[in-house]
Amino acid sequence: MKKELILLDFICVGPGKTGTNTLHHCLKEHPAISLAKHVKGARFFDRFYDRGIKWYAELFEHCPAGTIKGEISETYFYNELVPQRIHQHLPDVKIIIIFRNPIERAFKVFLQLCKLGLMRGTFDECLKLHDNLIHDNLYHQHLERFLEYFPEQNILVKLFDDLQADQDAFISDIYNFLGVDSSFKPDSLCVKSNPTTLPRLQIINRLAFRTMWLVRRLDWLPVLAWAKQSSLVRDLLFKAPDENNQPTMSPEARKYLQDTFKDEIEKISVYLGRNLDHWK
Repeated sequence: MKKELILLDFICVGPGKTGTNTLHHCLKEHPAISLAKHVKGARFFDRFYDRGIKWYAELFEHCPAGTIKGEISETYFYNELVPQRIHQHLPDVKIIIIFRNPIERAFKVFLQLCKLGLMRGTFDECLKLHDNLIHDNLYHQHLERFLEYFPEQNILVKLFDDLQADQDAFISDIYNFLGVDSSFKPDSLCVKSNPTTLPRLQIINRLAFRTMWLVRRLDWLPVLAWAKQSSLVRDLLFKAPDENNQPTMSPEARKYLQDTFKDEIEKISVYLGRNLDHWK
């Protein structure tokens, strides 16, 4: 008998640095929700699409019957091919998107890539050299592509602001959208995840990042999961968090981003029916 492929109920398409780590842990804790095995993001619809839908389905074969199934892949949101690909295989799937002030998110992404040894120099310099710091934060532009393929009732847009203001209400809204018990209180809401750190040596972190991608491509997912959770690996690669020794955003860079994202912020404000002037 031919094995039936497992279809997903929801995908959080990101983008990253918007509370997706917290969301991942809260979804994982809920007894009625199952996530991809070993990995936070399957990256199927952008990075590994050539492996086929059967490979993707195998990441969810462990999920207990009766639970809803989904994943969080933070890079789906700004990849132009992803909405059509998701719709082709999962036309009824629910989509979760989280937005953060794009100015602040661009800077957080810069810090993350510095941490991994993938960016060097000041934030001002990197803005000129790395288009993704702008492109990935054009929220309305990317949102429109998902709206071309999915009805609005299948898309939930949340704000990082709301996660900061009321964590319980934030996760409850997402549980409600997914159709599971929204009164469930996950322990993960009390844990600060993914603090900002600096690399001990950028060249070592860059090598470690490339090694991780090789491990991922070889499908050694248990090894990848161990490395990401290992305090030993973390201590070897990163300095302890130090708020007094962090890169900063210059007034010139902030003004440039304010001008760049102004129209996008206004469009998202209209779409959500919310005042986002504090983002400008």
